[in-house]
Amino acid sequence: MRNGVWSQVQPRPAWDGNRASDCFIAYAWEGANSERYLVVVNYSRSQAQCRLPLPFLELRAKQVRLSDVMGTEVYERDGSEMVDPGLYIDHMPWHYNVFELRVT
Repeated sequence: MRNGVWSQVQPRPAWDGNRASDCFIAYAWEGANSERYLVVVNYSRSQAQCRLPLPFLELRAKQVRLSDVMGTEVYERDGSEMVDPGLYIDHMPWHYNVFELRVT
């Protein structure tokens, strides 16, 4: 992940009135061959939720598999929703993921 482009992802509230998005740190990475990763951390001692609007606009109208390279979690998500309003995240305290994103 040394050679590529990192961008900070600004967490948004998961719903109106939910301020837990302030608990998250998130970054997206894209490599020269369209490899994509998302790093997300709940940096708090409480369970928290947020939406992460991903900068990968080319994912719109595609199905995307998120595989956690640091664990065993695997999810299938709609790329359009991941771009806008953003990928929904609900993490336990101090939980983190490093997701590899692949179009399916």
